[in-house]
Amino acid sequence: MFYGSADVETAVAEISAHDPRPYAAVAAFELVRPVPVIDLSAIPASPRAFVRDSATLLQQVDFIRSFTADLSQPVALDGGEHTAYVPTQVLTEYFRWLSPLHVEGIVFRSAQNGGVNYALFTGPEGCVDAAADGPDAMLRLQPGTELVVARAIREKCGEQRQVGT
Repeated sequence: MFYGSADVETAVAEISAHDPRPYAAVAAFELVRPVPVIDLSAIPASPRAFVRDSATLLQQVDFIRSFTADLSQPVALDGGEHTAYVPTQVLTEYFRWLSPLHVEGIVFRSAQNGGVNYALFTGPEGCVDAAADGPDAMLRLQPGTELVVARAIREKCGEQRQVGT
């Protein structure tokens, strides 16, 4: 999987939640081709209860809202994080391998700052250098966008402080 964010602040917030190092390396990528995704970053309003056939639609929207809330919850790094991720990983794998929708990723809100994240269904073979191309390419590095930035470190008390500049 390729995990990315729509902006540097969200990428750094995501990295900071799971890595104690004081700096984060980030870069921008562009899509090489159209990539169909399930966009869970903006869930539509629930249909009105008095609209014909709304009961089924209400259940579907409620399920998507619940899944989206689970996907965007922070996971405590207390040894149980592997089981905390299981429900969202199972549904993500369904979308990746079995869904009739034929999607190649999911867009969702960050648990860290509410920004937009991307989980794209590709491995290293789908991420190519700026001048490269290939049959499996999905993302291409945008040259000159590589940054190493100081990041916030989560303290044990839950506060954040900025480290270095």
